[in-house]
Amino acid sequence: AKVTKISPKAGPIGTTVKRIGEGFGSDLQMIQVTLLGFYCPVVSLTPTEVQIQIPPGLIPDQSQGAFQLVVNPGGIAESPVVFKVTSTHPKGKAKPQP
Repeated sequence: AKVTKISPKAGPIGTTVKRIGEGFGSDLQMIQVTLLGFYCPVVSLTPTEVQIQIPPGLIPDQSQGAFQLVVNPGGIAESPVVFKVTSTHPKGKAKPQP
């Protein structure tokens, strides 16, 4: 398995992150993704693309790291890019909380 890119590279908890690469397989039971030790739910899977969600428990504006992807069989792939957990989506202006 190999990860070539991720999109987006930052976002809040609950963000769906697309990971492009190869060798992911197509069996959801055979793949798991973690970020800093937290399991990320897999939303969809094809042999060349995995979509996961950023799980609760990570700390916005502090947690950042590379995704670990374990495919069975096929081994372990680490994403080439660090993902940063933010408190709001980078795009658009966040409205201030009252």
